[in-house]
Amino acid sequence: MYSILIGADGANSQVRKLIDKEYKPNGFCLEVEEFPIKNSNNINIHFDCFYKGYGWCFNKGSFSTVGFGGEYNKQKILESTELSNVIFKYYNVNSKDVKGAFVPFGKFVKNPCKGNILLIGDAAGFTDPITGEGLYFCFKSAIYACNAIKDYFSYNNKFTLEELYLPKVREIQEKIKEANKLKKFIFNKVFKNLTFAFLKNNLEFTKYVCDDIISTYTRNYKHIISSYLLSRLK
Repeated sequence: MYSILIGADGANSQVRKLIDKEYKPNGFCLEVEEFPIKNSNNINIHFDCFYKGYGWCFNKGSFSTVGFGGEYNKQKILESTELSNVIFKYYNVNSKDVKGAFVPFGKFVKNPCKGNILLIGDAAGFTDPITGEGLYFCFKSAIYACNAIKDYFSYNNKFTLEELYLPKVREIQEKIKEANKLKKFIFNKVFKNLTFAFLKNNLEFTKYVCDDIISTYTRNYKHIISSYLLSRLK
């Protein structure tokens, strides 16, 4: 028995089934760990290897992590051979030990709280739909859950957990909604190459996006251009 149950068990959350039985993660990724790969001392991102996502390679000292992922499509299922081909294409390395996992990719649980059960992080689908990054939203939702639970007991059950938790996580959900709109443009077949060519050739802007949006979300995606220009003026 439990007074309050927090679902923090990832994209394939079992706790989530107590709240939403229909929800399924809409992203999928494949990854492999290899001995140090040549030219992998820096973080390498490849946007041209996957239709609605990207590939990556970064060094962890004694080995390198290589993978790719993005929006799941039943008609275009990612296979380990595809990742092996990508690794060979970019790094001339043959790899067979590939692991895969479903991940949230801009699809969240509309109501991540029911009765005395709360969902946080990947279990609630709180990930950035453009980058697939989820740590920031995970920590943020954990703080919101902690505060909601403390207030719940402090107010002697005067308010429900839903009343204390949902208004806070709506902020996270709104940021994800904004990013979903931009995602349609960024991964559009027509504009994708133009978008990433612009980012590659405008590193100051790219750094701004990484520092003020992707890392901290102090700015909103929908105000990305105006906020950047304002920061330059200051």
